[in-house]
Amino acid sequence: MLYGLGEQRVALGAERSGLSAPVPASTSPKKGLPHEAYIYDSKFDAYRCPQGNRSQKKNYIKQSQGWQYKFHAKECNACPVRETCTTNENGRTVPPNFAGAGASIEEQ
Repeated sequence: MLYGLGEQRVALGAERSGLSAPVPASTSPKKGLPHEAYIYDSKFDAYRCPQGNRSQKKNYIKQSQGWQYKFHAKECNACPVRETCTTNENGRTVPPNFAGAGASIEEQ
């Protein structure tokens, strides 16, 4: 797992250094599943949620130097576990500071 800004993650990932650092617990007032519950699928360059849905879009966030992955609102709003996942009516997102830091399908 690699943490930090985008350029740092890319450089460390290229070195395959295996360095990691703990990420403090979120102080966000929002409730929901932790970002680590979302599994990265490199084949599709997307995340899969615990219900098996795949993120549909990604946006580059310059300030964080990373990609934010977004799940489709229609799928999230129809999901039977939506209340445990997100309160956002526009769909769940995985922010840049976590994207690429969690487990991947290849690791499972």
